[in-house]
Amino acid sequence: RPLRLVVSGLTSAGTEWLAAVLQIILEEALAAHGKPPVHLVTDACREKKYCILNAGRFTPDALASADAVFTAHRDVRDVLLYMHAVGAVEKAGAARGAKLASALGKLEREFGVYRAWRAHACRDVRHEDVVGMGSAREIQALIGALGLQRSVDLLAVVRRVGQWTRTTQQARQQQQRSAARAGWSALHSLLVESVGVHRLVLGGPLQKGAAAADAALQADMRNVTASFGGWLLEQGFEAGLDEEEATGGA
Repeated sequence: RPLRLVVSGLTSAGTEWLAAVLQIILEEALAAHGKPPVHLVTDACREKKYCILNAGRFTPDALASADAVFTAHRDVRDVLLYMHAVGAVEKAGAARGAKLASALGKLEREFGVYRAWRAHACRDVRHEDVVGMGSAREIQALIGALGLQRSVDLLAVVRRVGQWTRTTQQARQQQQRSAARAGWSALHSLLVESVGVHRLVLGGPLQKGAAAADAALQADMRNVTASFGGWLLEQGFEAGLDEEEATGGA
């Protein structure tokens, strides 16, 4: 029968990774049935029989047609930091006087979409857990969430996910080169590969870099910590920054 999944999550929380893993799992499960294509789309599945929608917005129609929903999150302060890094690259390449959307505004809108899908999710993937405990454990949990433990070889999926990760490294390297031109190279790399990066910048060893000198980032970080404090605590993150960290050690 047709199978349609929805994936949605916060920027830099591994949403693309999650979609790719689910696609590989379904392909492995369908290998004995003629290997029909599993489509990965960003608009709508429409008539596609096996489909994963990477949703950038919440719609009741997409929810009604979904067999299962998966979401991804990470500490919103690291999301904000990543958005500022991307914004610095965009600003460097934008025409003089061009108006760019604020990182905090983007985060608030994106979190609203994530929260709407999260209410219907069968699994919410935590980026910090994938980084800290390894991807194989999360892949196994995703196979279980789909009820495909007997149909899918975990090791085969892990191998293919590793191949996918290596092929995406070239795109990451290009992003890092762009970030380097804007003075955010080391930070961009850390945000992709590490967790709790905001503490390295705010009162940490990277506090003298371009990010710590960004007054807009400092203000946004104070606002996001205040606005999302309850959610941060619910998710097991330390919700507060002391005054020295919040001002970049000033």
